[in-house]
Amino acid sequence: MQTLLDTNKLTAENKLTLNHVQKRSIFVTAVLSVLFLVGCQRPETGFLVKDGKAVYVTLHPSFGSRPKTKPVRADAATFEQITPRKPKDRRSFKYAKDASQVFIGNRNRPYLIKDGDSKTFTVLTLDGKYAKDKSRVYYIGTPLKNADPSTFEVLEKPYAKDANNVYAGIIKMDGVDAATFRVLHPGSARFPALYNGPVQKSKDRELKRLKSGAQIYGWACDENACYYAENRIHAANPDTFQVLNSFYAKDDANVFYAKNGHASKVRGADAATFESSPSSVLRWQDKAGGFERGKPVRNTDTLGH
Repeated sequence: MQTLLDTNKLTAENKLTLNHVQKRSIFVTAVLSVLFLVGCQRPETGFLVKDGKAVYVTLHPSFGSRPKTKPVRADAATFEQITPRKPKDRRSFKYAKDASQVFIGNRNRPYLIKDGDSKTFTVLTLDGKYAKDKSRVYYIGTPLKNADPSTFEVLEKPYAKDANNVYAGIIKMDGVDAATFRVLHPGSARFPALYNGPVQKSKDRELKRLKSGAQIYGWACDENACYYAENRIHAANPDTFQVLNSFYAKDDANVFYAKNGHASKVRGADAATFESSPSSVLRWQDKAGGFERGKPVRNTDTLGH
């Protein structure tokens, strides 16, 4: 009888020990989980005030995703970021201001937007490329030449306009009728030189430098002409012009192919019968033969002719 009682006592003690170990294990697991989640939280980035100083904080793979902090020469007491902390586009440019200055965050560095008016400065697009104040319109912090902020509107990428001018990114397009300008097929614009900071004055020589490395895509027309990127398409008829895809367009007489920022005629193409080929997404065809990248394809057998 005594042995049975001892055995029951041992079993009860074991159960208590086991319960204690399980509870402790659950507690430790919970603590570790919280610490892990805290450690994995994305650090706050953008324009901030830390330890009483204005700073710009970014994350970059080359730094092992650790925060990189740059000082901003601003009045910390009135300093604030004026773009959302969590924009829909994570690649968006960030802006901040104090009582008298405006700043843009470009890649891993903050830049002063010279002569930017902090009281009227407004960001116009979610990606942060367009902004304006009472006197100027800006593209990634660089003033647009002759742009009127009171009538300025952003169109489908890469275009924007005011009452008198049309822009492809930062480039003011020549001879375009702003009142009748319309985007037919949106595209994009990329200006690598601007990622080294804004150009503070829209001088012709500076804009020419920016344009040299630009990558601009998009089709548009006004009542007088049609355009690819910022360039006019020679001999295109805006009344019958239609875009076929990102690379091809046609009117009642000609087919056009876009390459390196320009669209030119596809020689020998019949506009009336020009269409995509069922054999390849890269190939197009008309009644007489096939085309690839804007040029005739010698072997047309694969095109179904």
